[in-house]
Amino acid sequence: MNKYILNTSFLALSSGLLLSSCISENNKERSVQSVNTEIVADDENQLEEERIKKIFYTLPSPLEITKMFKKEGIEYNGEILHSTADRRKYSNKLSKSLNLGVYGADLSYSGLFAMYEPAIQYLAASQVLAEDLGIGTTFQSEFIVRLEQHAGNKDTLLKVVTDFFLKNDQDLRENNQQDISSYVLTGGWVEGMYLGTNILSERAQASGVRNIVVNQGEALHNIVVIFQNTNATETSDKILKMLGDLESIYNEVEGDMNQEQFSRIRTKIEETRSFIINL
Repeated sequence: MNKYILNTSFLALSSGLLLSSCISENNKERSVQSVNTEIVADDENQLEEERIKKIFYTLPSPLEITKMFKKEGIEYNGEILHSTADRRKYSNKLSKSLNLGVYGADLSYSGLFAMYEPAIQYLAASQVLAEDLGIGTTFQSEFIVRLEQHAGNKDTLLKVVTDFFLKNDQDLRENNQQDISSYVLTGGWVEGMYLGTNILSERAQASGVRNIVVNQGEALHNIVVIFQNTNATETSDKILKMLGDLESIYNEVEGDMNQEQFSRIRTKIEETRSFIINL
């Protein structure tokens, strides 16, 4: 077509050149705008990644949550822990990751109360799920070996569990597989809260337990944020809805939490935990 225009007239050529010049300038402007948009998008994605990474570092580990509840007098009740026999029934990344977090919380609980046999079982269950997820190096067998070599030694048990969580916590927060990290931390937080709100003995300080629950409101909000940034599925959307409902109850609390609010939070945590372990 350009040859035809060149052969028809100088006017057509001039018009064509002028039009071409305008189009070229417009294309340059659009190209610049496109590049700028991509730069802004990249900056926003980087900022979001940094924000999520910071959130990971603010979330308490199950060990930290369990320690707080133990100080308020909760006692050991192995009957309400998640059965390690269920470790083989989980069939996808979501269910395995969430319940790896659950087993991690039960491990910390067993370790803090010097329950050697359950601790071994929860370490082994964690190893199975971790290997299925391709992150088995995080849960090195050295921890089980150390426990077996010092069977019955309470100080060694607590030291091993603490070391396990320090390494696990670090690896998860630095893990590039954000979805797995998010699910594990969520499962661990839910189980830790479940244990703390369901093992109220006569020695437990009810007001102290409620204060711990109240102070976990920010952690819950951060969990909702990181969960929103995972790949959405029908199942994960249901869990996110439960977490959102739980946060709505938290938002009703002004200052001290009353018994009615505590009961509603405990019930919602139970529902969420039940859904997770029965995936």
